[in-house]
Amino acid sequence: MLGISPNKGDIVDTIRVNRSKIGSLRHTRVGLALLALSISTLAASANEGAIEINQVCASLGGCFSGDLGGFPVTITNAGSYRLTSDLSLSTADTTGIRITGDDVSIDLAGFTIQGPGTVGTGRGIEHFTGSRVRIRNGSIVGTGSTGISLRVVATVTNMFVSDTGGSCISTSNAGMIRNSRVLRCGNSGIVPGGSPGLVLDSTVIDAVSIGIEAFVSVGVHRNVVRGSGLEALDGSFNNAYSNNILVENNGGSSNPQVTTSGMVNLEGNLCGTGPAACP
Repeated sequence: MLGISPNKGDIVDTIRVNRSKIGSLRHTRVGLALLALSISTLAASANEGAIEINQVCASLGGCFSGDLGGFPVTITNAGSYRLTSDLSLSTADTTGIRITGDDVSIDLAGFTIQGPGTVGTGRGIEHFTGSRVRIRNGSIVGTGSTGISLRVVATVTNMFVSDTGGSCISTSNAGMIRNSRVLRCGNSGIVPGGSPGLVLDSTVIDAVSIGIEAFVSVGVHRNVVRGSGLEALDGSFNNAYSNNILVENNGGSSNPQVTTSGMVNLEGNLCGTGPAACP
């Protein structure tokens, strides 16, 4: 067989093509790196857009305009706020954060508001006036009274609240508590005000009083309630519950787990072991 020697021009063209491909690959990698950097920068900018709350500014002259320093940190203006450290409350009568306005969002960002673990009047986060408040992504432990106390149109998401002197989470009308856990609450576990209200995908363990205490027009769905001193669920009027696990409340699983009035069973619930446990 006769061999065919490649033309020098063909070799040069091949080298040029390969170099071009390598260059394109490098440009692609650089472009992806710049895109990743841009995404990181945008994420950082989003975090930087929130107003910071931390122990240092709270203990000194205040964290922002309208906050006079010391506890409680007082939020009067609408906006997004974010914890950048744990907050330590020195006494059972000290409140961590007080909200006195509308349209406030607080991201605890994995941090904890920590009380001393004794009974008093202090709350982790309280909302006195206004509406449309959102609390998420953190822990409140050991406050003297209620862990989270909010007014109308409030949302609590991804929170852990425990060892409070009062109820762990309480909202007024049109409140929603979701994906949250409460443990060893000094009164009821979760208290949704109602008209309407929702408690979804949450866990209540060892509340001194009622596990989830609804009032009017509250939906209670896909929750776990165990070890409450009284019933797992209690409601005043026109409340509904479904797909909950309600055990070992009210002195044991053989006792009624739900009050006989004010709660409508939409089925799918596991309610203790007694014949009258789940009306």
